[in-house]
Amino acid sequence: MGVVTPQKQQELHCAAASWPPDALFESDWASLYQQTPSTSPFSRITWLQVGIGIYADAKEILPLRFFDENGVLKAMGIFRAVTEPAKNIPRNSIRTIEYNSQRIVPFVAADGATMAEAMRALRDGYPKHVDYCDFFKLDT
Repeated sequence: MGVVTPQKQQELHCAAASWPPDALFESDWASLYQQTPSTSPFSRITWLQVGIGIYADAKEILPLRFFDENGVLKAMGIFRAVTEPAKNIPRNSIRTIEYNSQRIVPFVAADGATMAEAMRALRDGYPKHVDYCDFFKLDT
């Protein structure tokens, strides 16, 4: 038997989409949702849209697509980009949208490795300064 070398995960980059989402975003989300191994009703695009419509400030919503180097869509996520007042300078954070759900899967993607790479792409590739990411009740 030969030694199996694990394949290197393709590096992803993130691209912001508009909010409210267009039909293509909703369709892409539904397709990736079907491939996501650990989904819940709280990860459905319709659940997120209703919750955002009731509880959120639409200008904070940050819908993202994550593409590989060939331009193939690999993951998506919907977050809140929040600026909080502080003593000296405001703090910028990216937060999950959870509305007191039991567990949050912040990305829809085909597997955990792709979700992890999407997190890295968000951390390293988001175009604005972010002080921290708050992924409440993260479950992958």
